[in-house]
Amino acid sequence: MEQARLSRVQRLSMQLSYWLHPAVVLLASMWLASYLQRRSVGLALLDTLVIMGGLAPGLGYLAWQVRRGAVSHPHLLFKEERRIVLPLLVLGIAGAWLIYWLIDAPTAIIVGMQIGVIEGVLVVAITRYWKISLHAMTAMTCAALFIPVAPIWTLVIALVGIVTGLARIPIRHHTVGQVLGGWLYGFGMTVALIWLLTGAL
Repeated sequence: MEQARLSRVQRLSMQLSYWLHPAVVLLASMWLASYLQRRSVGLALLDTLVIMGGLAPGLGYLAWQVRRGAVSHPHLLFKEERRIVLPLLVLGIAGAWLIYWLIDAPTAIIVGMQIGVIEGVLVVAITRYWKISLHAMTAMTCAALFIPVAPIWTLVIALVGIVTGLARIPIRHHTVGQVLGGWLYGFGMTVALIWLLTGAL
């Protein structure tokens, strides 16, 4: 009975890890942030497509590496597997940041992308030594980005981040420490950068 219950928990955790994948949370957060700023479904969709285009090379490379067996799992279970994928994703986010700047996107989006690039560069460095949870980090980064724009959404996305992080533990993709590190890094670093870059909180 206990083994069957544990298996159900693990199956649910695996499903949550896919449904709340960092790319999914990032795209949903971008759509919401854009809609709250622009009040236009079409422009929100356009902004979401920009970040989707930025993530495409890194995610495409990851899918190719998984398909050919060079990477063990789409969730990059080993820190060594992140060495090319993460820099590609950070470069894609930097490219999207440039496009948002060129199309005169709302300041909150441009600042959010700037924070994403800074945090991404730092996480590439951290990952050389420690496998921080990217699921937990990304969700908490997205949550913190809503503090100056719509604080109620900070709470909602933070709850998503808690669920996402907890889902990584039963399937042994991360330790408790790696998840806590992701939560603290994502939320804490984002709050600090918002304050440093805008003076707002």
